[in-house]
Amino acid sequence: GFAFQDRARRIFCRFPRMAVNILVAQVEPELPGGYRIGDRVVSRVGFRIGDMTVDSGDVGTVEGFAFQDRARRIFCRFPRMAVDILVAQVEPELPGGYRIGDRVVSREGFRIGDMLVDSGDVGTVQGFAFQDR
Repeated sequence: GFAFQDRARRIFCRFPRMAVNILVAQVEPELPGGYRIGDRVVSRVGFRIGDMTVDSGDVGTVEGFAFQDRARRIFCRFPRMAVDILVAQVEPELPGGYRIGDRVVSREGFRIGDMLVDSGDVGTVQGFAFQDR
């Protein structure tokens, strides 16, 4: 629908608890895979198009919707190529350079409630932390 006022800069949006006229600068498009413009991603695959390449492990930046197959791809800029890529072919860049599936060893022991991690326990990276703890 149309925003009822300031139509040059606002759109009308319905959110879970409110419908509102909102400045376009206050929202961003929802991209496939939950990615956002500016997110850094790691390529899970390597490929070549002409003399341009993306290697598995290359870090890129999400720049927006793909030009084709917008439901399954995002447009990313990697060091040697900008490309529409399937969201299944990238993963988020995690703090410390870790990747989903990396095995890690705890440097120290700690307890949260009745759960315990001992120093030297081996774990697997699952993704971003849910909170700063």
